[in-house]
Amino acid sequence: MAEDIDLWTRFSLSWVCHRWRATALSTPSLWTMIATTNEETPLDFIQEMIRRSGTLNLSIDLSEGWIEVGTLTACLEALSRIQNLRSGESARDQLYAEPGELFFEEAPLLSSLEMIKFQFLDGVLLFSATHP
Repeated sequence: MAEDIDLWTRFSLSWVCHRWRATALSTPSLWTMIATTNEETPLDFIQEMIRRSGTLNLSIDLSEGWIEVGTLTACLEALSRIQNLRSGESARDQLYAEPGELFFEEAPLLSSLEMIKFQFLDGVLLFSATHP
């Protein structure tokens, strides 16, 4: 059910009143779907979502927009809980920069890893590919 609720709706649930805020913040299943947006997604935002998810399995989508340096590392610190990981250009660049330092845990639950490649010419998307 929580996966059907978009990110901003999940956040706005915590803004209605004190009771709704307490309920939303204490419901880890609301925070297990973590995704970047077309804007730059702050590292502390990602870390807070991971913290709020408690010990539940995670689905992380870093395919949209630009992510801060350290975001991929923060996500991979929870690698033992990640079930689905989708990576775009900026996350991929961080992965290739320091690959040996990023994977420091086993990923027993990982069932889906998707790396996305985009090719643009004069601002027009020419090619998009994924590799499962």
